Amino acid sequence: MPRTKVAFEAGALSLAQAHELTRAEAECPGSEAELLEFATNESLKALKERARKRRLGAVDPEELHAWLLVAGEVQSTASLRVLW
Repeated sequence: MPRTKVAFEAGALSLAQAHELTRAEAECPGSEAELLEFATNESLKALKERARKRRLGAVDPEELHAWLLVAGEVQSTASLRVLW
């Protein structure tokens, strides 16, 4: 995550923003450039939401559904559509 590191060291990103970028890149490789640009123009809350969507988009829907069922978050496939 060289671009994130440079931006953080230059003071363009907060520690929380750098954390979100690093987490998203680890779970969804290739997302750094888009999220870094987004982070410089949007709030931390908006960045967290965008990064969450990127991470969820990287997970196979069937795998996510199974995980959410185990976690007790979803009762049906219709409930899963609401999350997307």
